[in-house]
Order: sequence, then C-alpha cells, then structure tokens
Amino acid sequence: MNSSRELEEIKAKHTLLKTDKEELDRHKIENQQKLNDLRGRLAEKERHLARGEGELKELCARLNSLNELKSSFEGFNAGVKEVMEAKGRLEHGNDIIGVVTDFIEVEPAYETAVSSLLGEKLEYIVTKSSASIKDAVAHLKQNDLGKAGFLLLPSGVTTTSDDHDAHAHISSLGVKVTDDFAAPILNLLGDTLYIESFDSAMEQFGSGSRKTCVTKDGDIINSTVYGGSSSVKAEGILRRERVIKELGVKCTELKSELAIQKEAIAELRSELDKAQADQENIRESLQENRIKSVEVESR
Repeated sequence: MNSSRELEEIKAKHTLLKTDKEELDRHKIENQQKLNDLRGRLAEKERHLARGEGELKELCARLNSLNELKSSFEGFNAGVKEVMEAKGRLEHGNDIIGVVTDFIEVEPAYETAVSSLLGEKLEYIVTKSSASIKDAVAHLKQNDLGKAGFLLLPSGVTTTSDDHDAHAHISSLGVKVTDDFAAPILNLLGDTLYIESFDSAMEQFGSGSRKTCVTKDGDIINSTVYGGSSSVKAEGILRRERVIKELGVKCTELKSELAIQKEAIAELRSELDKAQADQENIRESLQENRIKSVEVESR
C-alpha cells in the first residue's frame, strides 16, 4: 500500500507528465504545420526553378546558335567571310577588328531604314591600318574569292565638338556608336534625314532639299528614288546582332535570378531539415513521456 504522501507524489508526477504531453502534442502539431508549409514552399520554389532553368537552357541554346551563325559570318558576302576567316594568316591581319555591325547598335524601329541606307556597308571590314586592307585585297584577288568593303579607322582619334555633332546626327537615325567610331560611321551614313513616310520624303525632296532622305520602310530619296520592299539580308544581319545582345542580357539576368532562387531553396532546405529534426526530437520526447507515465501508473 502506498502512503498518502506517496500517492500525492504519484499524482503530482502524473499531472506533470500529462502537462508535458499536452505541451509536446501542441508543439508536434505546430511543427507539423510548419513542415507542411516548408515542404509546400520548397516544392513551389523548385518548380519555379525548374521552369527558369528550362527557359535559360532554351535561351542559351538560341544564343549559342546565333553566335555560331555570327562567328561563321552566315549571311555575309563571300569575300567578307573569306577575309575574316583568313585574317589570322594575313601579315597585318591583327589590325582587322571586326565588321561594321560589331560596332553599331540600331534601335528596332530604325532597322529597316538603316539596313536599306547602308546595305552592304554593314558588312564592311573595320581595320586600323591600310596595310591590312592591302593584304586582304591581295588575298581575295590571288585566290579569286570575290570582293569585300573596308572601313579604315583614323589613327589617334580624340573626341571633339564635331564628334558630338556626329553622335547627334547618328542618334537621329536610331544608331548608337562609341566615340572612336562616330566619325567613320557618320561617313557611311552621310548627310541623311530620317522621315517616317515615303510621301513626306518626296515632299521634302520636292521642296528643294538636297539631303538624302530615308523612310521607315527603307525607301531612299535623293537625286534618285530607291523604293519598294526592304532588304531581308541586310535587315536580318542587324536584327541578329540585336537579338544576340538582347538574349545575352536576358541570359545574364536569368542566371542571376536563378542563383538567388537557389540560395532561397538552400535556406528553405536547411530550415526544413531543422524542422524535421525538431519533429523527431518531439517524437522521442513523447515516447519518453509515455514510458514514464506507464511507470508512474504502475506504482
């Protein structure tokens, strides 16, 4: 027989164990809700990451494909392609630094006008020396490989007020260039006025203006009129350059976003691991509580 004092102690222990169990049960429910929430959030973030990685894969594949076309000078005249591929073998080939499309950026709304205005000049090979031009032309002639145009950059270029005027005029045609290329590109574009419609351009020319007019659709009016549908080839080269830049920016931005998402997922996984460990500790505590309760009740 247990004394009344022992019975009181047993009762107190039983009450304490019961209170502990209720507290543990409450923590178990709360922690389970936390686990469910974390798993749901983690699953959603992983789905979002998978979609982003799929999008990035598609963007990079498209960018790589376009860069391959660019590096192989797909769409360029045969002579230009031959010189660019052979420049490493030419004596002064290191002075050749690219083609005109590498150094200009044209706003989408002006692509048709600029491609029509420049035409094959978009494919001109940009070089820093006349010696490299002589090498290239000799290579084309000796091997009967066609012709190519060249843009010779002036040496010792410094920015002047004339360059600022050149930039202003070039910008009016939707073209952006760096300071070093402002004057040479202006020479290619000429004293040209951009006018939206063909009729307005014809009126401008009829009023006595001697400036070359180019329209949104690529019609050119000066002493002669050149109109009709646009040059798919030239316009395509400009569009490809733009798309490559746009895709490059999108890929970079998406990679940064995915990196942030991966960090968030790693934090969630860490939080989930901790919550799972907490839940296991709660289960063990409940098991201990049940054992102790059985021991107390058996007395």
